Amino acid sequence: MAQINGKTTAPVYGVESGNAGNYNYVPLLTVGDRVALLEGDFGNFTTSNTQTYAMAGIPDGLGYVEINGIKYVFMNHELSGGTLEVDAAGQRVDPGVTTDIQTSQGQGEIRGARVSLWAFDENWNAIGGKNLIEDVLVDGVTYSLNTTTGNYQDASGNVLTWFNHENFTRFCSGYLAAQGFVDAQGNAIPIWFAPQERSDGVGTPVQANGLATPVKGLGTLSKENVVAASQYRAANSEYTVLLATG
Repeated sequence: MAQINGKTTAPVYGVESGNAGNYNYVPLLTVGDRVALLEGDFGNFTTSNTQTYAMAGIPDGLGYVEINGIKYVFMNHELSGGTLEVDAAGQRVDPGVTTDIQTSQGQGEIRGARVSLWAFDENWNAIGGKNLIEDVLVDGVTYSLNTTTGNYQDASGNVLTWFNHENFTRFCSGYLAAQGFVDAQGNAIPIWFAPQERSDGVGTPVQANGLATPVKGLGTLSKENVVAASQYRAANSEYTVLLATG
């Protein structure tokens, strides 16, 4: 697919029905479109002159926030991470899905589900995009994305493994807490919640700086969404209340 200049050239998928109102459909991105890779820290991103980021398939939950004139869109991709089950020949029954970070240009890959972060200007022209989850913190151990293997691995090379799958799988609906949370320095930051829709799925808050911290206390079950109660967040309460729906 080609790198887009502003907006996708793909046709509109939506179809008006009846008296739908006075508005227009404006397609922004579609699967396979490439935009400049976002580099640096959230809120101070720059765009790469040489590398791009491709929109992967099965987009699902979306979140939107505007900060300092930049429109940010968080996007879940409900891609399968497969299972750990093997057949009589020792082969994975479901090896999951592996997708390229940069379509057809060898920039690396990701196994299983991912979260994309997109930046648009005031006219909804694409500025750039990136894979949001760079590191995962579980029980004090950090797993970082290895773009050669596509896995999240710790310092010893161990792959992030749940009960019956590796990495992440089937990120479904999403929820963006645009306000109410702060980072370690006390600065306000948006938090994106990515649930996994499978029987051993966990709920995963993802900071805009790329750190994911799965919450085992939400239980391991197929989750449609995870929502943070607005009156119980770091900025206004000693407690954080999260609600998971299956």
